[in-house]
Amino acid sequence: MGTYREAISHVMLAYKGKFERDVNLKQILECLTLKKVIGTNDYQEQIEKPAEKQAEFLVRIIPNKGLDGFRALWECLKEKEPTFAKKLLESLGEQNKECEQIIRNGGAGQQQQELTE
Repeated sequence: MGTYREAISHVMLAYKGKFERDVNLKQILECLTLKKVIGTNDYQEQIEKPAEKQAEFLVRIIPNKGLDGFRALWECLKEKEPTFAKKLLESLGEQNKECEQIIRNGGAGQQQQELTE
């Protein structure tokens, strides 16, 4: 089954191209800033970069933020890209069903400890 971080990392990497091509990453980065997943400095730095670099940033940062970070990303995507958000979560479920269920049920907090186990 692997760790939550591994599952999230796998999914983020698998969808990197989709993020680059089809998602307004500036909106997603702004949403993630409002949700306090990324800081204002990171946001300011990333919005100046091309989509490829923004996608690389998300692929790197979201797994490090664990379930809370992935959930925040999913919530941001649900607002702007609901079909993609659904597909992303289903792909996470293929990697780790428990991860998907935790995200769907709105909880992460206590499960964060498993990220490093």
